[in-house]
Amino acid sequence: MAKFILKIAINSGAVYFASTFIDGFTFSGNYIILAGIGTALAIFQLFIYPIVKVVAFPIVIISFGLFGYIVDLAVLWGIAYLVPQLEITGILPLILGAAVISVANLLFSWL
Repeated sequence: MAKFILKIAINSGAVYFASTFIDGFTFSGNYIILAGIGTALAIFQLFIYPIVKVVAFPIVIISFGLFGYIVDLAVLWGIAYLVPQLEITGILPLILGAAVISVANLLFSWL
């Protein structure tokens, strides 16, 4: 349970950080909505992404792991589509935002 709450905090912070420093990646909601976005990302990362990795293993091997990042982009775009307070205008802010979230999760994965 503590790992899940930590994932929510890391993802929420990464989304807030990305919205602060990336043009075209805009978050205009309150902290409750930000925690909801962090929760959606944490649920995906802890429960759904491992299943996707097993199912798409041949594609991940052929693409040298790039397919995993494409899945992350699709999830972030889907969350932005469903949450009107998170607006991503363009492919470059989407790529940079997903990179910020991935790096944040990588840096704090040892906690």
